[in-house]
Amino acid sequence: MSTVFHAAADTRLLGQATELIQTNECGTRHVVEWISQQGGIPLHYISTLAVAGEVSDPRAFAETDFDIGQRFLSPYEESKFNSERIVRDTAATRSATYIYRMGHIASNSATGAFQTNMGDNRIYQMIKSYALAGLIIDKESHGVSFSHIDVVAAAILAIARDPFVPAQVFHVENPYILDPRQMASWLTDFGYPVVPVSAHEYWNALNNHVAKQDEVLAAVALQWSERPNRNVIFDNKRTLDTMDRLGISFPKPNYQWFERAMSFAIDADYMPEPKKEVLDAF
Repeated sequence: MSTVFHAAADTRLLGQATELIQTNECGTRHVVEWISQQGGIPLHYISTLAVAGEVSDPRAFAETDFDIGQRFLSPYEESKFNSERIVRDTAATRSATYIYRMGHIASNSATGAFQTNMGDNRIYQMIKSYALAGLIIDKESHGVSFSHIDVVAAAILAIARDPFVPAQVFHVENPYILDPRQMASWLTDFGYPVVPVSAHEYWNALNNHVAKQDEVLAAVALQWSERPNRNVIFDNKRTLDTMDRLGISFPKPNYQWFERAMSFAIDADYMPEPKKEVLDAF
């Protein structure tokens, strides 16, 4: 064995702290200890942009940043921060350490295919809540960066295989952000009439309408939508420049991809059937 990729993690954003610590922190410690016993071969570690946490004053969070005095919005974020710290603190025991941070790992850029347990994914939970409520919060902070799994994987493998790319931290994140109004437009075009509204109007719809159809989804969506703004702007220029030199780039989201992603979610029995009268209008 010449290289280790450590991608295993408990990614339940609302998981129990004790379970997250056991898997993410203790698991990572076991991995780095094992690597040291193998002669210190290179490690490629999958982290998350969520290690940036939340700060009081707006600031950038670049690949070179780590501990910025942040607070964490969930036990998951704290467990991944501590896991990355373990990787960093033991870097001297290995010949090379690569750290990759991502946000929302989105469906395949060509097919729209996604993980089988999409109901556990925060973004899909929110999209379904928009479809059921018919509303979306009209706020810039609710925009979404869709980092397609196939592009993320291609970037990591290309970096790992290129001997001229230095071992460092990478922010493998799509620079294009889909804002709430565009999301509402695409959902409406697909057959889920959605209108951008204030947060309070959306919350009222969750409690008075969505909860009657899916109580768990309404509760989760309410929790996600009430989270405070991180006040962090992710800087991934260095990573995007590296990807560009390797011939890899994220596509700008378009309706055709979104349509395939929604169709896949319907076939997987997660998203409801769209309203026929809206589809007939197009």
